[in-house]
Parts: sequence; C-alpha cells; structure tokens
Amino acid sequence: MYLVFDYDGNRTLSSNLYRSREKGPLNWKCKLQICIGVAKALDYLHNGTQKTVIHMDLRPATILLDINCVPKVSNFGLSKIGHIDPWAKQSAAGVVSETLDHMCPEDISLGVQCLTEKSDVYSFGLVLLEVLCCRRSLSKNSLRDSVRRSIRTKTLHQIVNYLEGEVATACLAEYLKIAFSCLQIQAARRPSMDTVVEKLEFALQLQENAEATKPEVKGKGHDGFKLEDIYKQIPNLTSTKPKWKRPLLFSVCRE
Repeated sequence: MYLVFDYDGNRTLSSNLYRSREKGPLNWKCKLQICIGVAKALDYLHNGTQKTVIHMDLRPATILLDINCVPKVSNFGLSKIGHIDPWAKQSAAGVVSETLDHMCPEDISLGVQCLTEKSDVYSFGLVLLEVLCCRRSLSKNSLRDSVRRSIRTKTLHQIVNYLEGEVATACLAEYLKIAFSCLQIQAARRPSMDTVVEKLEFALQLQENAEATKPEVKGKGHDGFKLEDIYKQIPNLTSTKPKWKRPLLFSVCRE
C-alpha cells in the first residue's frame, strides 16, 4: 500500500519564517494570505464537517506550503473528533510535550478532556504572532507576553522593522487585535474561526486599500505605512494583563 501526497515545494511555514528575517518569498501580503488560508482550514474542521475536528497541534511546523505558497494544515496525529475516549486521552498526554508551547492554558491545566474548538483558536493566535515576528514561541506565552510588552513600551516597531514601508499600519493594528483576541485566557472570550476569517480578510482589504492609495515617494515613513503610528491604533491591547493559575501539567496522567 502506498500513500501519495501532493508535493509541497516550499516545505513548511516554519522553514520559511525562521531562516531569515530578510525580505524573501514571503512578503507581508503573502503571509497574510497564508494566515487566511490556515484560518479557513480550521473553520472547515470546526464547522464544515459532520463532527467537529479539533486539530490539537497547530504550529508553523505543521503548516505546509505548496509552490504557490498556498497553505495546507497537516499532522492530524493528535486530532480529536467528537468525544475523546480514555485511550486517546492517554495517547495525547504522552506526546503533549511536543506541542506544549502552542497549547492554551486550560489544556495544559486540565488536560485533553477539556479540548474544544477554542483550543485551536488559541494556537492560531500564537501562529499569527510567529508569522509577524519571525520568532518561535520558545516557552509558554513568552511570545504573547513579549509582543504585549513591546506594545506597552513602544518598541514593537523595532521588532518588526523588516516590515517598514511594506505593511499598512491599519492592517497591522487589525492583525494584532485579531491575534490577541485569539489569545484570550478565557476560552469563551476567544472568537470562532469563521469570525477570525472575516476579520483577517478585512485586514487584507485594509492592506490592499492602503497600497492602492500609497503615494509614490522614496524612502520610508510615508502616510499609512509608518510603523511608529501603530501605537495610536492599538491602545487597549496592554490595558490589562490576564492571570491564569496553572496546576501541575502531568496531573492529567494520574488516572
């Protein structure tokens, strides 16, 4: 028996993000379109099938890109369909360390039995930040907190300076709002993936509108594309810092 898959000429999203922060095949608009494609894939898993499918392992390394940079969500080895059974619970707990950095707080605290669609939404929020910053989430919530801190201290433009003159500030502001809405500590406050798709498409429209009216000037800092202007449009992202008290990770394995 042979399994035949399409050839994905651009490997994984992670291999394209972390090799270099220099401008390459993945420009900002391309990245945004990739994020929209991944969001649509998750929306289909959550709402387009007879039984809801929860991916459980969404991260840049599990997103494949074809030669046209069209994303394909892969690695469904941990996926949950419907109610999880005891064997699946033990199996997932055994490999949880591989995906820990992209798991939401309630999954880490309460175990895989509490998985819902909102678990994937949280993971997608981290993917959005990794796509923006070209940095891995090396520990739980580190990237989320780092970006939040950079907004509060007005240093975000230094982290994403490779996008200067390329990303419209209105688009970036909307993108960050979407990312942090996905990263809400309380699962009930996270949006559904169909809502995320709509908001990302709106962000793409903001980018295209800005590009259509972009003045032909040399250098950086022209209207609508100055990164330092981002702080005027996202003042509420740092207004509160949610807290989550987490019990021991391996408490779910005691049964």
